[in-house]
Amino acid sequence: MLTSEALTDITGIAFQDQPSVPESDANSVQCQWTATDAEALVITRTITADPEFTFRQSRLNTERNLGPAVPTTVKGAQAAFAVPSQNRVAMVVDDEFVEVTVLVPEATPTQQAEIVQLAARRA
Repeated sequence: MLTSEALTDITGIAFQDQPSVPESDANSVQCQWTATDAEALVITRTITADPEFTFRQSRLNTERNLGPAVPTTVKGAQAAFAVPSQNRVAMVVDDEFVEVTVLVPEATPTQQAEIVQLAARRA
């Protein structure tokens, strides 16, 4: 499960105790974890309505606007792609579309993968 404590353990950067939830409705929740010094940010977006369709649309929009969507493997996800230029991974986990953006300066690929894996377990 993705928590502020887990983010701090992985990155070595202190995060605020609770994420902010700037956008949500019955089918979509966005959580934003912010470092206490505001220099790092982790954003998750979870959509429950038609996750397979949302995944396909997200991939098409990514390829159209941001460049290649790189297929990737995330334990527990039925499908996933990465957008390296945006530090983002999108995936289908169970009956949810989950998107994770890791904006942590100097985060290693291993640290980013750990954060994505925790988000996949939450879904």
